[in-house]
Amino acid sequence: MNYKFLTDHPYFNEKFLSIGFKRQNRRKYIRKCGDAVDSLQFGRAHYGEHFVSYYSFTVFIDFKEIDKTCQNIGVLIGGFGIPIHILCNEKYYIDWRVANEDSEKYVKKVIDDMADVVKRYAIPFLDKYPTIQDVIKGIEEKKINRYLDERRLTPILYLLNGEKARAIDYVNETLQRMQEEKIKLLNDYEMGKCEEPLFKDLDVYIDYADKFKKYTRESHTVPGTV
Repeated sequence: MNYKFLTDHPYFNEKFLSIGFKRQNRRKYIRKCGDAVDSLQFGRAHYGEHFVSYYSFTVFIDFKEIDKTCQNIGVLIGGFGIPIHILCNEKYYIDWRVANEDSEKYVKKVIDDMADVVKRYAIPFLDKYPTIQDVIKGIEEKKINRYLDERRLTPILYLLNGEKARAIDYVNETLQRMQEEKIKLLNDYEMGKCEEPLFKDLDVYIDYADKFKKYTRESHTVPGTV
């Protein structure tokens, strides 16, 4: 293959455009779905082999409203992404091997196979979450919680859904649970049941909670605010 990265191949752009994904850059292809911006983000590894590349990708869902709200609050929370092997119900990481010496016919076959996996597994998943309400439902049904920053993202989703009181309650309840866990761990440490615990997650969440509550108090554009 005469291209530095598989997505540089003209056929790759043609094939993925045909299934609805437009090239944003070498490693990222995007599409609009409802209020969401879906993306396929490609990575490459070599595993010590010269002139050989192994490609895979992760499926992401982002919302501009979330990004803007995070910016206004002063926190950084990404969208959520799921490696493609999980959507394929594969236990282990999957990738596609391409060597510099591979024929054009073989490279196109690899691209076709990747696009087919997107159609069969990625798109049906992405189609389930075109709105913030759908993401909230996915979290409440415990379908996507492993793949996102649940404790910090959920209150923002509630806020954008016009549920300010619910958002604040969620933050307070989460903070209380984390503080109770801290007390338990300290007791266990004093009794010799565990190593000295660290509470970085709690410190981060306290900072987040302070910024979140300040934003809900001061902002005149928060959904759900009278």
